[in-house]
Amino acid sequence: KPVVAGRSPASGRSAANTAGATTSEFLHFANVGESIAATSAKLEKVRLLAEYLRTLKSDQLLIVTTYLTGRAFAQSDLRTLQVGWAVIYRALAAATKISDAEFHRIAASHGDLGKTAFEVL
Repeated sequence: KPVVAGRSPASGRSAANTAGATTSEFLHFANVGESIAATSAKLEKVRLLAEYLRTLKSDQLLIVTTYLTGRAFAQSDLRTLQVGWAVIYRALAAATKISDAEFHRIAASHGDLGKTAFEVL
């Protein structure tokens, strides 16, 4: 089941990130991840992932497969983002001007920072 259908969490604007992916490409990535997480059948997970990977250009494969492991960089890369919950909270608060109380209410209702960010934005 997709996270969202046709709705962009980035206020509907199509902005390119550093990898050159559009918002809709990232939304597709998120929806594939959500579909994979929604099934416990390993063969279905493989089918969904294979179907998605076939749609990617070669330069996107490295980024996508790394992110699918839950990391921002390859395992052999010693860099870390050093971005924790507090940094993300401050960035969301600055971007939206949301009150602390409202942010914490939304965060408590989801228990998930990604879903909280989506609602806040």
